[in-house]
Amino acid sequence: MASAVPIKKGVLQKRSQGKSAIGQLLPNWQSRLFVLTDGALTYYDEAGKEAKDSIPIATIIAVEPVTPAAFLKANVFQVITPASTLYVFCEAADDYDQWIFALRKLMAKTQNPELATTHHPGHCDGKRWNCCSDPPSNTRGCKPCFDYSTLQ
Repeated sequence: MASAVPIKKGVLQKRSQGKSAIGQLLPNWQSRLFVLTDGALTYYDEAGKEAKDSIPIATIIAVEPVTPAAFLKANVFQVITPASTLYVFCEAADDYDQWIFALRKLMAKTQNPELATTHHPGHCDGKRWNCCSDPPSNTRGCKPCFDYSTLQ
């Protein structure tokens, strides 16, 4: 049974997912309170009052670094599910490392047979992936993913 006790908590920035007309034209970064439990990664408005989204750990297929060239900033990682990719920015490199490690450790425990084997370390602008210039239809990825068996 999943616990609601936070494993990690902090204010990070997430990239807007471009669901609105403005978001598609001008994607931006929004501060959110992120809370990681052994069952989910949930983010709230910055005050922590309203949950904006919750991603069950069992649905995450990869947590991977994003190349600094992708968004012209360091310390960005991606949380990949079959349905979407969440891009998260950490101000500090230590925080970045801790969030990636904590998420990967939980993923290793779930032993999800659907874990991704490859990913894109960049992002897609709708025309191509900026890491490899592949078309958007190549959702498989161009780089190998982290080996979660090393954490079991």
